[in-house]
Amino acid sequence: MNNKIEEVLLGHLLKANDPATQAEVERLICCNPRTRRSLETLETALAPLAADKDDVAPPRDLWLRTISRVAEHLVATEGPPSQVVEEPPVCGRGAKPRLNGCSLTPSKAVKLANCEITPVTLMPASDPEIRLPRQWNVFATIGLSLAGLALLFPAVIHWRQQNDRMTCQNSMRRFHEAATSYAERREGWLPLIEDGEKVARIVTILDETGSLGPNEHFGCAAAPAPPGNLPFANYSYSLGYRDGTGELRGLHVRADDGSMPLLADAPMRNGECHASLNHPHGQNVLFLGGNVRFCSHVNVGIDQDDIFVNDRGQVGAGLRRLDSVLGRPEERP
Repeated sequence: MNNKIEEVLLGHLLKANDPATQAEVERLICCNPRTRRSLETLETALAPLAADKDDVAPPRDLWLRTISRVAEHLVATEGPPSQVVEEPPVCGRGAKPRLNGCSLTPSKAVKLANCEITPVTLMPASDPEIRLPRQWNVFATIGLSLAGLALLFPAVIHWRQQNDRMTCQNSMRRFHEAATSYAERREGWLPLIEDGEKVARIVTILDETGSLGPNEHFGCAAAPAPPGNLPFANYSYSLGYRDGTGELRGLHVRADDGSMPLLADAPMRNGECHASLNHPHGQNVLFLGGNVRFCSHVNVGIDQDDIFVNDRGQVGAGLRRLDSVLGRPEERP
């Protein structure tokens, strides 16, 4: 299971996702059978923890045990009381009590100069049965740890999501540099995926024309492994469009609008569900002008066009110049 998907599914089970992520996970569970199977696997793994969900009522004498434990701790760390707390003496007329040379004991009163002084000593609890059970310390530690994880888990997930988005966007910017380098040698025309060829061939085209750097690889850091080890990992590229004669056409860096989508995180194809699995609740999209934007929906083409299907709702080349369609690595125009 992809680590990214596993994190959001764990957040779903622990109710730690933010509302937007939670809504996206529910949609993925609805659209993708593989995601549902992953969720069932995690539920099975977490099932043993359900036994610890019930609250345990504390014993009635917990307060007394706590006080006794504190008293024992004071005696162990500071020693037994060595001073006597004296009550005000009851003295004869004009008498002044003198303590020098006197020895006071906690078992009897000491009479000095017609004054009776009664010592008061705080004795620690001696009942060996009144102790705080060690298991309560364990429960308290576990509770604090779970509370800390509940606060930390969403923050870690959010940070990783942001980091994956930025890494993916940088990969798309490098692709744009390679594609525009190719276009400079072809009078501004970007690579075209011919009829019958797969979108993954885009990497071969750029490599054969010297537009790629050494060991250049385009892929999203958050993406699962592509099917069949395709070289264009989990990105979708423009399938072009067909003109009035039915001929397949590609994009031109100067003639076409810079807001035309050129590249995006590959969508999953499951009925009408075209969302990407690379990132929660959205996908990065590279536009012809070179800017990359994270989009929370798929209608980001010109005139709010769905970027993953043509005007007929099909996966294939666009039916007009502004009908942008981005295909997965294994798909064809």
